[in-house]
Amino acid sequence: MKYHKDGTKPKSGQVFVFGSNMSGIHGAGAAREAYLSFGAEYYNGYGSHGRSYAIPTKDHQIKTLPLSDVKYFVDVFLNYAKCNPETEFWITAIGCGLAGFDHSVIAPLFAGATDNCNFPDAWKAILEPKPEVKVEALKIALREGEVYITFKKVDGSIRNICGTLDTKLIPSEQLPGTSDQTRKQNPDIIAIFDTDLQGWRSFKVENLMSWGVKV
Repeated sequence: MKYHKDGTKPKSGQVFVFGSNMSGIHGAGAAREAYLSFGAEYYNGYGSHGRSYAIPTKDHQIKTLPLSDVKYFVDVFLNYAKCNPETEFWITAIGCGLAGFDHSVIAPLFAGATDNCNFPDAWKAILEPKPEVKVEALKIALREGEVYITFKKVDGSIRNICGTLDTKLIPSEQLPGTSDQTRKQNPDIIAIFDTDLQGWRSFKVENLMSWGVKV
């Protein structure tokens, strides 16, 4: 993967990828820069325009979108980048400024991106984590609330989920203690309750890529 210092401008020919609002009011931050320098269209908050690509992180009322919605728009962009391998995309730290998301939550959405994507250097430790990911800290965070987790599945694909081990957030009928959950207690496996799909999921510790606490 390629990285750049956040806040720097792309080279000639590279596409400036920025976080936008769905009303296309590019009045501040990277969105304003996209409008002034890279061909972003005012009142058009989504997709490719000039040498820019807008990924919505806020809605029409300029309120922060749910992470699931941001992920949808990121997935559309990643497919666009894959279909345009001759173009290099200079990705800003979308959603990590005015939208209020943490880098640890947004960066994993771009896991599995094609080689023509260039990321903020603040994301390198997240997209290319060191082997000694703090698993014990993760388990503590899971017991205290919800956590966004990115891991690699057995088939090599990337999975993003929001999960917990906080018993207050798990339906009583799904609480650990059943034979199924007892079976999953293995030091090499992390079993968590997926709060979006309302079911238990598990993955190998070695396949954990990154995580961030839901705020």
